[in-house]
Amino acid sequence: MTAWSDPSTLTPVAWMVAGQFLVYAIGWLVCGVLLRGERSNGDGIGYWSAFMFFIGLGFWLVTQRTEPRTWEAFVGSSIAFVAATTCLWRGLTVFARIPGLALEQGLTLATLVALLIIAGPELSGAPWRVVLSYASQAWLIGRAAWLVYPVLSREFGPRASWLMLLLPGAIVAVSLLLVAAQWRSWPQALEVHRFDTVNPASMMVYVVLAAIFNFVFMGLLTTRLLRQLREQSQRDALTGLSNRRALDDRLKEVWNLHQRGQIDFSVVVIDIDHFKRINDRLGHHGGDEVLIQTARRLSAAARDGDTVARFGGEEFVVLM
Repeated sequence: MTAWSDPSTLTPVAWMVAGQFLVYAIGWLVCGVLLRGERSNGDGIGYWSAFMFFIGLGFWLVTQRTEPRTWEAFVGSSIAFVAATTCLWRGLTVFARIPGLALEQGLTLATLVALLIIAGPELSGAPWRVVLSYASQAWLIGRAAWLVYPVLSREFGPRASWLMLLLPGAIVAVSLLLVAAQWRSWPQALEVHRFDTVNPASMMVYVVLAAIFNFVFMGLLTTRLLRQLREQSQRDALTGLSNRRALDDRLKEVWNLHQRGQIDFSVVVIDIDHFKRINDRLGHHGGDEVLIQTARRLSAAARDGDTVARFGGEEFVVLM
């Protein structure tokens, strides 16, 4: 009996992996609480936390596998792993702001749970339960990547989305399919994570999955936050136009193109006459409304490629 097939050795390992995922779940839950005021940034974090929690729960249930067989230890662990991957799918689509998938995701999870329950905890149903668990998780990850990649590639760029989403998803999905094929090919080794016949690759798949998707989640969230911070730093808070910093950056870019003979440009400076009278008569709220309406009209009149900026106070600049 090898160390990997010794129950006394594997039980602490399974507990360690379960604890690892539960710590991840708590970490993402705390992250979601901290970002609760930034809904556009925090979308999906709750599902990511649930993803980690259900994997941790699945491994905890695995540690409870004994003879005679129990539903919660054998069927419950498989359901937990499938629920985790469904939460991953849901979290990615919510983060990508893809509407109308809740029904599909709910029906998919309900169908998989029903099939796992039909397979039951008995030894005779173990091959089907093992293959269904791993193969369905691979399909769920592939489905998520297929739906989310086109949307996120528009936000983050094709290269970044490929590195952060498609490549990790492909690695994990292929790994899950390989494990499923392995257990289906060796019917005598019926149970995934069963301590007297365990294959270390099956446990390592989940450990690698945790590391990969934690980096993916962190990369997506950090990239979105940094982009939004950069946009906010270059936007006028009142009018939504480019601010002076953004205008300076755009002027440098256009000037460099002009020096290479690639573009000609003009700069129009616009000042609202007697703006102080507007504030005195209508108050600052009325003055703000005049600035907002002026910004809207200038933006509507500008062409694609022109830059409309609020230079300061009641002054605007149009770079054409």
